[in-house]
Amino acid sequence: MGLLAVVFFARLHSQAPLYQGKTIKAWALQFDALSPRARDDAASAFRSLRTTAVPELIRLLESRDPMWRKALWVTALKLPPRFRIPMLRHARIPEETVVHSAAARARYKSLCMVSSVGWSPV
Repeated sequence: MGLLAVVFFARLHSQAPLYQGKTIKAWALQFDALSPRARDDAASAFRSLRTTAVPELIRLLESRDPMWRKALWVTALKLPPRFRIPMLRHARIPEETVVHSAAARARYKSLCMVSSVGWSPV
């Protein structure tokens, strides 16, 4: 019973903050969307969040993919497809680099505001 409480407590505190039903990570990644509207929505979300998003963006900048995930993908990509596909079917793609660059852009933009000439520091 104690272990279940610890797992529940850890899960409760590990959930990222949400804004309009999306995590800060999802909004940051949306800056790379193909759709201009999606990018504008992300910019609008960070304008609304302002500096409240910064702690989560810093956490994203400091995050690392687990070593086992990186090793799994490196190993699997060397295998023939008939072995690779089942091995990777339920494994998430390492996303450290993409998340770091998105979080860095979002962190900068969350500390800025839109003016008539573009982004300028607050």
